Amino acid sequence: MAQKPVLPRVILFVCESCQGRYSANYVREHKGSCGHCHGDSWTLKIAFTRPRKQFYEYFGVLGVAARLIFGSEDWDESQQYDFDFPGVCADNAFKICQVPYREQYRVLEYIKYRQQLDAEQQREAMIDRGGQVCSQCGALFVPIEDKPWTQAGYCSKVCFSQAFADFSQGHE
Repeated sequence: MAQKPVLPRVILFVCESCQGRYSANYVREHKGSCGHCHGDSWTLKIAFTRPRKQFYEYFGVLGVAARLIFGSEDWDESQQYDFDFPGVCADNAFKICQVPYREQYRVLEYIKYRQQLDAEQQREAMIDRGGQVCSQCGALFVPIEDKPWTQAGYCSKVCFSQAFADFSQGHE
């Protein structure tokens, strides 16, 4: 039986130009733009009030980050956990709100999209800092002078030793 997704209890859009706080209905009525100042960039504010276990299982990395931030193993289900996503363009805001009563599911899709986008940006930043792909496992890493295996193109001692073991087995 599939587990029911953890849905946000509160969805709020804050205009990044005028700081107005609006509901999904308001954003839908104005086709994603702010009806007050015609701004086209939003901060999406969401709040969850679900048990810790379901929260972690559904959100993966984001849930682990929340666990590190909030700490305790014995969370009260009535507690609220807030997340902000700045820089939501008008098109994405409208897509989230386009279908009434489906905003919660669209927010979850948007969170996953943002996680993928953030991961891609982090990968590009690592490559800009001189990141390389490990010759053994394909992981991205930044070579460090103190660690000779990184200079040889491997992310860890384990990958370096595995590659050496594979090489020696092939040449016996």
